[in-house]
Amino acid sequence: MNAPSTTSLHYRALTAADIPTAHALSRTVNWPHRAKDWQFASAHGTGFAAEENGVVIGTGLCWKFGADQASLGLVIVSSEHQGRG
Repeated sequence: MNAPSTTSLHYRALTAADIPTAHALSRTVNWPHRAKDWQFASAHGTGFAAEENGVVIGTGLCWKFGADQASLGLVIVSSEHQGRG
């Protein structure tokens, strides 16, 4: 298990400007998603980015279905940051 990070971790809304970075992150963990898949998913859901020292190290998206149901997806943590709790 990797040691917990001692740097600043910040969560913020995922924006359209983050799509290239999110796509690159998914490629580093061998996911097959294309940039246009990320664009489609983010246009239809709500996402967040996890940043460490200004660098996106994780993502997650949520799609709501009515008042009582939702689905989560595109949850990625960079391989360098996995296992840190």
